[in-house]
This record gives sequence, structure tokens and C-alpha cells, in this order.
Amino acid sequence: MRPRTPSSVGTARSDADGRARAGRGRRRGRRAGTAHAGQTGQVDRISAFVDWMFRDRATGKIVIAQLPNPALIVWIVATVAALPTTGTLHTLLGYAATVALVVWAGDELLRGVNPFRRLLGVAVLVWEVYSLTRGG
Repeated sequence: MRPRTPSSVGTARSDADGRARAGRGRRRGRRAGTAHAGQTGQVDRISAFVDWMFRDRATGKIVIAQLPNPALIVWIVATVAALPTTGTLHTLLGYAATVALVVWAGDELLRGVNPFRRLLGVAVLVWEVYSLTRGG
């Protein structure tokens, strides 16, 4: 591995065999072998879109899935608990699951860590409203 010099600080890092490795300080733009000369702008736009859509604004990490929060845990437990039941208990567990999922979706819509998580919240809310209005 090459020694870190002042000129290499904050730039792309390399692994043991010298290949460029993505890091927080990597430069934006086209890397060798990623696209033909005419596609450079398209690759940059796709990369920028992926960064915007999936990157956590606080940590800089790509976030698609997270550990479940309490509302999602309640939804999972109520949904699984409702499977073997019938009658009033099944109905009550179904209501609890629906309320918990709506709370989770609203939380994602308002406090999601990136646009993907916020859109996921919107999609679940739209689905729940649709399900409730069609009687299911």
C-alpha cells in the first residue's frame, strides 16, 4: 500500500493492489473504464441521482433499509399474531397493524433520512388509503 502523502489526503484511496477504492473524499466525475466519452455526462447524472436519492444526509451512507422502529415492530407483531386468529381478535389485530403501519409511513414521510425513504412512506400511505377506501 502506498504511504499517505499530503497530496493523497482527501482523494480516492487505493487498496492493496493499487485499484481505486470509493471513499468519502473521492473525486466526482468519470473514472477510467466506466463509460465511453459521449456517455460521461449520463454516468455523472446517474451517479448524482443515486447519491441524491439514497444517501443519508447526516452520515453520508447509502440507506435503503434500516432496523425497524417501534411502529414497524408493532406492525410486524400484530400481523404475525393475526395470522392464526379469527373473529374479533383477528379484526382488532388487523386494526392495530394498520394503525402502526400508517404511523410508520407518516414518520418516514416526515423524517426519512433520504428521498427514497420519504417516497416509501408516501407509497405505503397511498396504499393504506386505497385499501381502506375499497373496504379491505
